[in-house]
Amino acid sequence: MLSGLLWTLMGTGARGMGQLLVLIVLARLLTVRDFGIVNAALVVLGVAVTVSQYAVAPAMVQIPDLRMAHIRVAFTLSLLLGVALLGLTWWSAEFLARFFRLEPLAAVLRTMSLCFPLQAAFTVAEFLLQRKMRFRLLATLDAVTYALGYGMIGIGLALLGYGFWAFVAAYCAQIVARAAFLLILQPHPMIPLLEGRALRELARFGGGGTARMSKSSARKKQRECRAARATARARVEGARRMGARSRTAAGIPPAERRDLHAKLTALF
Repeated sequence: MLSGLLWTLMGTGARGMGQLLVLIVLARLLTVRDFGIVNAALVVLGVAVTVSQYAVAPAMVQIPDLRMAHIRVAFTLSLLLGVALLGLTWWSAEFLARFFRLEPLAAVLRTMSLCFPLQAAFTVAEFLLQRKMRFRLLATLDAVTYALGYGMIGIGLALLGYGFWAFVAAYCAQIVARAAFLLILQPHPMIPLLEGRALRELARFGGGGTARMSKSSARKKQRECRAARATARARVEGARRMGARSRTAAGIPPAERRDLHAKLTALF
């Protein structure tokens, strides 16, 4: 377990250093506007990628008795989710481009979102390797695919003057390379399947704990909000009583004082 954590940290550190070096080089080759377009796209796609990768497949790491049906169902759900996110991003690209006031953003989002189904396809393979605790392999794969995508293709196209499209090509190239390596290193059946028992078990192990934590957190927040409202009401009442004599001396009629108290109470 310690070795797996160490390799994960080393992989993250190596990738971070690679990103820093690549960004230093690209900063000399791309304009500020190019970086703005790419960063806006990454913000939007980052949420979608998180959803597509962690909605279903992580349950396979937790299921004690993993069956072939679990793998096929997880692959099917991940693929369907990837296609749905592709359609959603494609449909909302124009609106997001207007929101960020970056006209080329629509084309960039639509191009980069084409990778969603492919990402969904290798998500299952990635978590199967995590289940086998192949963290060293995953860390090496992260570093190699980033070097291929951004270090070679990204910088090469930027040198040729492709602007922000160099970053888009690097993003897609890394995903294609990662998918190819993962599916070669950890092949699994890619035949769609929807089985009731496997669906229930994936939902229980994948979302059950999260749901319970969310409910517990929600109950805690409700208790905190009720306590805060009670404290606020007490402070308002105390302030009203302490200032009652001064307001009366200032000539504020009782009816206006009651109206002011009702408005302050409604705020809390």
